[in-house]
Amino acid sequence: MALVRPNQTHWNSIFMAVDRLVRISTEKGEDALYLLFNELRLPR
Repeated sequence: MALVRPNQTHWNSIFMAVDRLVRISTEKGEDALYLLFNELRLPR
């Protein structure tokens, strides 16, 4: 499952990006998000 990147041309792009993060968390578990954030060097 790929991440969705928000942009200015689609009014709902932020919603879609957040929805994708929630789906990843629901389907693959919160550990998947922690691993992803670590790989991208993002704060949790």
